[in-house]
Amino acid sequence: MNYGRFDRQSREFVIERPDTPTPWINYLGDQTYGGIISNTAGGFSFDGDPKYRRLLRYRYNNLPMDRPGRYLYIKEAAASDPHPFWSPTWAPVHARLDKYECRHGLGYSMITGVRNDLSAEGLFFVPPQARLEIWRWRFKNLRQVAAHFQTYSYAEFCPFDADNDLTNLDWTQQIALAWYQERIIYFTTHMRTAGCTFVHCSHTPLGFDCDRESFIGNYRSESNPAAVERGSSGNTSAYRGNGIASFSHAWQLEPGETAELTLIMGIAPDEQSVAEALAPYADNPQQVERSLAHLRERWQSRLCRLSVTTPNQLFDETLNTWNPYQCMTTFNWARFVSLYECGIRRGIGFRDSCQDTLGVVHSEPLAVRERLTRLLGKQFSEGDAFHQYFPFTDAGDLSGYSDDHLWSVLAVCQYLKETGDLAFLAQIIPYADREAGAGGAGGASACTEAGTSTSSGPVYEHLCRAVEFGLANVGPHGIPRIGYADWNDALNLPELEGQQPPESVLVGQLLCSTLLDLAELAEYIDKPDDATHFREAYASMAQRINETAWDGNWYIRAWQSDGTMVG
Repeated sequence: MNYGRFDRQSREFVIERPDTPTPWINYLGDQTYGGIISNTAGGFSFDGDPKYRRLLRYRYNNLPMDRPGRYLYIKEAAASDPHPFWSPTWAPVHARLDKYECRHGLGYSMITGVRNDLSAEGLFFVPPQARLEIWRWRFKNLRQVAAHFQTYSYAEFCPFDADNDLTNLDWTQQIALAWYQERIIYFTTHMRTAGCTFVHCSHTPLGFDCDRESFIGNYRSESNPAAVERGSSGNTSAYRGNGIASFSHAWQLEPGETAELTLIMGIAPDEQSVAEALAPYADNPQQVERSLAHLRERWQSRLCRLSVTTPNQLFDETLNTWNPYQCMTTFNWARFVSLYECGIRRGIGFRDSCQDTLGVVHSEPLAVRERLTRLLGKQFSEGDAFHQYFPFTDAGDLSGYSDDHLWSVLAVCQYLKETGDLAFLAQIIPYADREAGAGGAGGASACTEAGTSTSSGPVYEHLCRAVEFGLANVGPHGIPRIGYADWNDALNLPELEGQQPPESVLVGQLLCSTLLDLAELAEYIDKPDDATHFREAYASMAQRINETAWDGNWYIRAWQSDGTMVG
């Protein structure tokens, strides 16, 4: 069954029917402000950290799936239609559309729905380096007679802490505060400690709603909200419960006439700062167009760094557009948020992010340097590192994976080869030590608060400590201990009481690779003694692996605590 196609000219993936087997998501924004949007406008937004700075709600693994989102309802003034209101994004109403199209582009999405010769096209994007997003709707009357209709927008706020929002309803249901004033709906908490989310509309609304229950009604859902059904907003505020942003507008379009409605959602430090955040974009359609053009130019600048031409056009499209796009998106959010990663359980992975830099260092070297600087700040003075951390709080995970720290060597060496920025090696970066100790490989799984650094060192020292930790933490065969796990997160081999620690051949081989990289680097920066040490350590580790882990045809994967081989 065909659901869509690549548009080579526009560099967009075009989805031509809404009922895809699973929501087809795109990513909006960059490392500052981001979100996901599905092909039917489901999804949510967050300010740098989807756990602690979530701005819109999204209910994972729920029925119906992919709810809520950035929705618009259209209600015809005439009651002749058997389904008097519909959504141009198909969801959440699921009324029949005469035409549907979603175009997932590079950092933006466009969703168009046509019903009874009334067209509505939604554009969703985050302007570069902004802490807000733009939802622009264009309506066109394709009829031979005038069209009279109402629109109702809908977005459901999250009280910032997504974990608390799910698990501590006694708290989160008491703190919401949402109100309307002069074309803006504001949302914050009664304590006003997390900032102020806002939604601005370009036209003075006919009405508004800030309270979810008033808009949706009892025993209903987003698919049949009471306010849309009755044809009038309730002009409600929310002083607890569940805050939303909904504006209603009335439209009259002559045949062939078009109209625009622009909604701007974002985050500001407080309600007094909202006007400043909105100033460049509010009531300025030219700036909206310029911002979209700037976004496209940024992506073109990234993609032009590498161009591949082969006899296979689809292969070229993958290598020249979609692979780089996926790599940059993964670099931005490191698997933090997706359709199955809720943005709560895990943060930015140390290993993952080191690997992610390899895919974008040729196009975003400055961003890679910034990311490596932050990652190396999550390394302990012993040489190992957090497995992951949350960007907003810097809280980290002391699970004790045995491979994380080694990936920093590969990532930094690749950055140096790409840029020649040897001065980076001298940059002083703090270590993430703890008064109670770093945990280290084999430590118990625990999420801890952000660490207090007790020492610091240059980047080159960080790399040296990473490999020295690997060399020192070995098992009975002289191979690195596996700890909680290695690169395979599911390979959890317990250290049984009174028996030897399990070992990972894969980590030993990874260690060999990093030792060769460091030896080459040390030689290049005129540290011959270090180069000799690393080459000798490599030779010794490689010999142990070949003598103990090679069976003549294959390398074994690991040793369990009782000496049993794995793989």
